[in-house]
Amino acid sequence: MEQDAEPRLVIRQVPHPDGRRRLMLELSAVTYRDYAGPFTLLGMCRALDPVGIGVGIIEAGLVAGAAIDRAGLTDHMPLRRAGP
Repeated sequence: MEQDAEPRLVIRQVPHPDGRRRLMLELSAVTYRDYAGPFTLLGMCRALDPVGIGVGIIEAGLVAGAAIDRAGLTDHMPLRRAGP
């Protein structure tokens, strides 16, 4: 039986006009979730902000998105919404 490819972590630094650093997370390859995961992620986002690093989640995916929603954190996470 063939296994899926291993998820990759890709880190790219892109200059931003306001001088702040940005960490953009793409979580669509997440295949496991537990109850603590979204709270850990939220804590990381909140800890990085005061040191000048903005965090954005550009794609939560089905698994991570469901975990964030189930934890009631959708309005508290830095989710980037697609749209016009």
